[in-house]
Amino acid sequence: MTVEHIVRATVSARERSTRGDTVIVQGVNMAKRHTKPRPRQGRTERTPRIQQGGIIEKPMPIQVSNVMVICPECSQPTRVRHGHVGDQSVRLCARCGSPLTKAAKS
Repeated sequence: MTVEHIVRATVSARERSTRGDTVIVQGVNMAKRHTKPRPRQGRTERTPRIQQGGIIEKPMPIQVSNVMVICPECSQPTRVRHGHVGDQSVRLCARCGSPLTKAAKS
């Protein structure tokens, strides 16, 4: 799963603490919208006169705090822990303990 795009909420500072930034992740939190066929506004030769009806699946945003990192070693969503590999501080997988970031070579 990859992040498609980030939706920044334009709200006041008071509401920002409760709403915050949201992210749309491909294949997660899908909503179904049932639509009726109806005539379109711009009736030209190129566009059809009737909008197609049916069930449309649409990805909905989720809170940034609910997004998890996928570990490359165990291929599972995991929380991030911080630790040391050698003298470098790196992010570690909470499940298997493998580093999520490569240590910089000095």
